[in-house]
Amino acid sequence: MQWSNIGITLRDLDRFDEGAQAMAQACALAPENAKYAFRQGHCLLKAMRPAEAVPCLDRAVTLQDPEGDAALTLALALLTDGQFERGWDAYEARWKHKTSIAEPWPEKRWDGRPIEGTLLLSAEQGLGDTIHFVRYAAMARKRCSRLVLRTHKGSESLMRRVAGVDAVIVRGETPPPFDAVLGLLSLPRVFGTRLATIPADIPYIAPGEEAREQVQKLFAPLQSLKKVGIVWAGNPKHSEDRRRSIPFAKFLELLAVPGTALISLQKGPRVTEAAESGVVGLISDMQRRMETLEDTAAQISGLDLVIACDTAVAHLAGAMGKPVWILLSHTADWRWLTQREDSPWYPSARLFRQSTPGDWDEVFARVVAALKALP
Repeated sequence: MQWSNIGITLRDLDRFDEGAQAMAQACALAPENAKYAFRQGHCLLKAMRPAEAVPCLDRAVTLQDPEGDAALTLALALLTDGQFERGWDAYEARWKHKTSIAEPWPEKRWDGRPIEGTLLLSAEQGLGDTIHFVRYAAMARKRCSRLVLRTHKGSESLMRRVAGVDAVIVRGETPPPFDAVLGLLSLPRVFGTRLATIPADIPYIAPGEEAREQVQKLFAPLQSLKKVGIVWAGNPKHSEDRRRSIPFAKFLELLAVPGTALISLQKGPRVTEAAESGVVGLISDMQRRMETLEDTAAQISGLDLVIACDTAVAHLAGAMGKPVWILLSHTADWRWLTQREDSPWYPSARLFRQSTPGDWDEVFARVVAALKALP
């Protein structure tokens, strides 16, 4: 018990490597304790050591972890490690996890076989996840007569433009009659996606021509400058927000790069940080021009580069094929894998990872150097 308590304390302090060592001691003393096995695996995953986390979490699942977290955490470790063959199957455990939404109409779950009828694809997690996985709509459409996408409010107009989508409804609305349904994040499992077969036909999202033309006119006075969109904070309700969102002040360092114009694409409660910083006149704020997701996509279309924390705007820029630098905490999300500076999901993305948990200073030193090196 003592080693477990030490491990929990170290984990809560984001000292994940040390937490894993302490939990290993607890497991050695009580090898049949599922809770200890889970906590060791969880610490290893947070330390970005997913290959080492997998056997611990496998053991926790076998021992029937009483907290109910081991199965989903195992899936995340497998996916983080690029073990997609096991990972997508294991990821179906999310439907039974205490923090997840209920699977939509499980009695009608689509198994991937062709159907003569309507397939409903349902957004199930955040907007970034929907942008990420709607790429599969065109593939799914080849196996059904009609495809309806159930998506987030405010994203409808842009999602109607995605190849394969015949109709769009908003979550909460009653769907039209359908013959089969699937959560968007189950599509990689249906299509047997592996690292080498990730569908990355980019762009698969784009705003309308009229919206793009309006933004080009808006940004015309900045045509001699590098137009860089910035986003420093994600959804404050996200479980990892304290790690993945970034102090706005760090982005002020980009102003030191000659020939750069900063365009704020930030929305939400932390948008006020720019005004409060006293440099509001040096950063263009696009919030009032971004009522819908298509509005945001239009703004991105007029930029040369987007620099953002791990949030929906980063996914949107990647889905549009826009150069995007994604700034990642040390405990990065599973989709960014480990150590890589590129993303097989988004060929136009460059990843800047924290080398040390919580250290954004070193990240921004690299970002500023890279921005200065751009032609």
